[in-house]
Amino acid sequence: MNKFNKFILMLFSIIIFIVSIFLILVFNYVIPVEDVTRILEICISASESAPFIWTLVLSMLSLFSLAAIFVPSDEEENKKGIKIKYDKGILYLSKDTFENLALSCAKNQKGISNAKAQVVFSKDGILINIYAYVFQDVVVSDLTFKLQKEIEETIVKCTTAKVKGVNLKVKGIVTKNTEN
Repeated sequence: MNKFNKFILMLFSIIIFIVSIFLILVFNYVIPVEDVTRILEICISASESAPFIWTLVLSMLSLFSLAAIFVPSDEEENKKGIKIKYDKGILYLSKDTFENLALSCAKNQKGISNAKAQVVFSKDGILINIYAYVFQDVVVSDLTFKLQKEIEETIVKCTTAKVKGVNLKVKGIVTKNTEN
């Protein structure tokens, strides 16, 4: 969410807060209803342009509320990918890009079969989960270490993005030496 959207959301929130407090005071008879009616009559009949001004103000509040509802947050944007800022522009990398890089590393490892990748973005870096079947004769801890190292090096080399972690989640053991 950029600064302008944050400002609009904060302004709208402050206005709604003030209106809420005002209505609480009116409904609890702290402010008499007659006084409110008199103030509204003065505001509406102050000049010929008053209804137009109120319509404009209320329309702006409606637009603020729609902006607050429909403008995606940073968290939603981060689910789709990441932005890497450089001096001359911004590089946008999708979730699929990282999944494909991780899968290519996993498929190059001897001892892994039928791998799938899941990428999770966070402020600390990228978390990559590899779900795979491993062959029966593989030392899983050695395979995990090699896979983690290769995926992290490949992602850092190709994208300069920070890798928070690489997890290998073994779905099962493959007894035949045939890959699916």
